[in-house]
Amino acid sequence: MREAFPPAELAPMWLLNLFAHRKAVHFSAFFDHDQFCGLCYYFESQNHVLIAFLAVNSQARGHGYGSQILDAVKHQTMGKTIVLSAEARDASAPNALQREKRFHFYQQNGIFETGHSFKEGGVRYALLASRATNVKTYHALLRQLLLGLGSKRTGTSPAK
Repeated sequence: MREAFPPAELAPMWLLNLFAHRKAVHFSAFFDHDQFCGLCYYFESQNHVLIAFLAVNSQARGHGYGSQILDAVKHQTMGKTIVLSAEARDASAPNALQREKRFHFYQQNGIFETGHSFKEGGVRYALLASRATNVKTYHALLRQLLLGLGSKRTGTSPAK
């Protein structure tokens, strides 16, 4: 996870493990035989799945493991709307290529930009989903995941 996410986006492992004791929170590691391929951390509500973290081992990237992880989540959650956020596209960002690859990956896997974005810590995030949704729903799911502790994410503007 440290390789896949900026430090500001990471939560302490003890907190992720604590929240994962809840029935609605899933924290799964994926292996190909004995090789660690990746992980997914998500919250499941009645109609939605909020993917908080999806990461593929840097040594396993490019072999379809990310798509297989998403397929497993889709299968386990039986057609619920998948919702997540990602750093918005920005050609001037130091990781602009990584952002573009991320958007392409999600689009190839049936998760699209919703046209909504929000800002946290000076970074603009785009809202992505497998079906139409909005930032209000995203924030409600995030509050449920965080047991009402909330998020510093602000704004509900359409993406620009």
